[in-house]
Amino acid sequence: MSGPRDDDPRPGVILAPRRGPALGERPPGANDAGRSARSEYRRRREQDRQNIRRYLHWTLPLAVVGPVGVYLAARFAVTAFNHWFEHGFGLRTSAATQVVSRAPVGGHEANVLALLVACFVAIALARAFWGPREETGAWRKGAEGEERLGRRLQKLEQHGFRVLHDRLVPGSQANVDHLVIGPTGVFAVDAKNYSGKLTLSKGTLWHGRHPLTKTLAVTRWEAERVSQSLSGPLVGESPDVKPVMCVLGAELPRHRFEIDGVRVISGGRRLVRDIENRRAVLSSEAVNGLMELAAHSLPPAAP
Repeated sequence: MSGPRDDDPRPGVILAPRRGPALGERPPGANDAGRSARSEYRRRREQDRQNIRRYLHWTLPLAVVGPVGVYLAARFAVTAFNHWFEHGFGLRTSAATQVVSRAPVGGHEANVLALLVACFVAIALARAFWGPREETGAWRKGAEGEERLGRRLQKLEQHGFRVLHDRLVPGSQANVDHLVIGPTGVFAVDAKNYSGKLTLSKGTLWHGRHPLTKTLAVTRWEAERVSQSLSGPLVGESPDVKPVMCVLGAELPRHRFEIDGVRVISGGRRLVRDIENRRAVLSSEAVNGLMELAAHSLPPAAP
């Protein structure tokens, strides 16, 4: 790696030979945000549809017979209740021997009640048999979050940054959602499209009752592996790749904070501002060199 030039006025700025795509050219993978998550969602959705067709021979009769049986059972229960009520629920007391002239639940009311219960059961069975699976929906939600954040990060290119999306971590099946390379450094961004509220407690980050200790560790590990991959004759030693978790949708205790070595930021706009406002540490030549190396050493996660 070549050191800073004598005529470079910026102290500590890393320079490298100008190589790779020309400035202004869209980097490889510019439109690939969320591609592997979207592909996994489609695979799971198709698998769910195949399972629906495979088991339709018994789920369909059960979805029909079940509500009918519930309707008949509800009518029987109402009839039995009326009978017991009229006879004092079987109590042999002077007060209970008086026969009630009218049943508490009439025929029309009994039909309506039984139909409501049957409809509820029919809807529950239909959702259980043919409705979207929660795990499948989570992949769709994750893909949407990565796509939305990818569009936001792409705007950084107007300010000398380069962005890669959805890249494989070398030696694993994990992927980096977004890799940002620019004047202020290199950032491995993990997009999390959560709902609800995240809290800080017992030294870690929580999503509801679930600690995110492992998620933060994976984000940090991915950044370390990317850093190891970005070393070569064009850039010299491995650059410092900063792990970032960008939370979309969920409420955070603070807009920006660091925990377990990971920068946690709420929303894409704050992430872009946070990256832009840091001190410059890379020249445009170094950015291009790192971009070329990243495009070569970090293949797309989805074909």
